[in-house]
Amino acid sequence: MELARRGVVGAVVALDPGGFQQGWEQPFFDRTGQLSLGLIRLSRPLMPLLTRTRWGRTLLFAQYSSHPWDIPADVALAEMKSYAASPSVQELRRSLILRGGDVPPGTATDTLTEPMVIAWGHYDRVCLPQQAWRALSLFPQAQVYWFEHSGHCPQWDSPAETVQLILKVTERTTRPDAVKGAGAVGQGVPPSPRGAPDDVV
Repeated sequence: MELARRGVVGAVVALDPGGFQQGWEQPFFDRTGQLSLGLIRLSRPLMPLLTRTRWGRTLLFAQYSSHPWDIPADVALAEMKSYAASPSVQELRRSLILRGGDVPPGTATDTLTEPMVIAWGHYDRVCLPQQAWRALSLFPQAQVYWFEHSGHCPQWDSPAETVQLILKVTERTTRPDAVKGAGAVGQGVPPSPRGAPDDVV
């Protein structure tokens, strides 16, 4: 989204983007993220076993997925290994969570030359759904798309729908079935619009 704001990239689909937390959401995101990372790193020797079972995947991905037991075992293992080994997690935590992403004012109206879609999972328990409206207020030319059955990672929970959305936006022919600042859009039904712009009903 920031690269699009600077005019560096073309069409953008932002999947449950971080950096739009306010108030209590920042320590909530920070502490739950630290707890998750700590448990993942402690569990590395058991990770192949945990990711092979439905209950293990549910334990590991409960905050990130609306139906974590359905994540394929090989995908779950690869994700956990990558997350546990990442050298940038702490810097991401400081920049994105504790400093709120240092999000500058968004685009001025009509300055984007390519589509931008802010896509959010209805059951996101990491970046809470009301943050979508804050993102839209910073990028008012964008559109909001709701994944009705997804958590924080729609590429796990609704992979076919995620691919379809990305392809449709980046084809640069037609926009997805989303309405800027609207209520129910596409396949999804948004949560209660707490924190939404005044024109959202």
